[in-house]
Amino acid sequence: MQQQTKHLTNSFASQNEAYGIIIFLFWPFLAFIYACTDFSNKINRIIIIAFFALYGLTFYVNPVMDGQRRVDSFERMYSEPFENLYNTFDTLYEETLDFVELVIMYSVSRFSDFYGVLFAVYALIFGGLMLHYLKVFYKYYTFNPNPNTVLFFILLVCANFISNINGFRMWFAAWVFAVGVLKYLHKPNYIFVLLSACSILVHFSFLPVVGLFVIYTVVKNWPKIYGILAIITFFMAELNIQKLQQYAAIFGSASEKKINAYTGEEYIETVSELAGQGAWYIELIKNGLKYFVLFSLAVIFIKTRGHFKTKVMANFYSFTLLLLSFANISSLVPSGGRFYTVFNIFAFSTILLYYVYEFTEKKITSVNKIGVPIVGLYVVFTFRLFSDSASLYLIGPTFFMHNAFIENVSLQSFIF
Repeated sequence: MQQQTKHLTNSFASQNEAYGIIIFLFWPFLAFIYACTDFSNKINRIIIIAFFALYGLTFYVNPVMDGQRRVDSFERMYSEPFENLYNTFDTLYEETLDFVELVIMYSVSRFSDFYGVLFAVYALIFGGLMLHYLKVFYKYYTFNPNPNTVLFFILLVCANFISNINGFRMWFAAWVFAVGVLKYLHKPNYIFVLLSACSILVHFSFLPVVGLFVIYTVVKNWPKIYGILAIITFFMAELNIQKLQQYAAIFGSASEKKINAYTGEEYIETVSELAGQGAWYIELIKNGLKYFVLFSLAVIFIKTRGHFKTKVMANFYSFTLLLLSFANISSLVPSGGRFYTVFNIFAFSTILLYYVYEFTEKKITSVNKIGVPIVGLYVVFTFRLFSDSASLYLIGPTFFMHNAFIENVSLQSFIF
């Protein structure tokens, strides 16, 4: 009887997988929505990755966003003969530390001049790491599904979404780092520290974060100390930029150029102007989410006193607090506030783990009831960013898709 039931279950699962593939061939967006209902299924993950690749292939480039700079660099590389390969990489150390994107871009430029291929490759690499991370926490969610875990899994999906391939280096580095740390916090092994350190080769700014992670692997879990450190750094008002520039010179010309570029007066003024031009509701959503997450972490500490039922939960909570300290400090540097996104990945993961292992009730907590509107706005904000670079034809049936290669239109221009 058990074997017959198992056979029927497997048969039903195979049918669903076949339906997903058929739907994708005729209407990729519907297949993507269908696949997102179960991250644990391998075929569903393949469908999601395929949709991400399609998103990259039909990528809409906004001239005022980072994607345009990548298109310009890609076109220059394509026009260069292969004989110039040595010249391209000869001064690599002097010019940059984060050469992974350069290698990817140059490799793709050898066989295509269409920027959609480049963004498709970005989407495959970025999306693969993103799904690897989400798959782990989807399993946790299915272990104890309740409204609270649903809330934070949704946040985790939106934390560093596929639309961030528009600024590929920083956000791809975030997933490289997150996956390495994820593996280490589950099963301590220094090979995973090396994996997280690869993020430095993608974006140089991960050097201090990786250093912080190395310190954590030695010091281990001290939630009370990390909590005090997070509170102290939260109230820091300024950082000595000149000292930072002096320290940069110690690590070589590439580090010095990069850090000086991000801490120079001209760059500071540019970032300030752009921040002033930003819509007020964007800052409201970001700050609302920030304080909601910080309050949730504080509530967890009050309820548990820093003692957790599982080692994994203890690891995540301690490292998240330590990472918060760095995010607080880095936010004092122009563009340094981006590390709150890296912090969010681990904060959402930590709080989800709490509601899986430490929380026994099935109802939504009072804290999370307050957070529901914030989460809703954050999801809308994530979709709004996605719509800027998503082609209108991406959400339609396959026979409309060719229009994206003739006269592309952004989803944003159609909806908003």
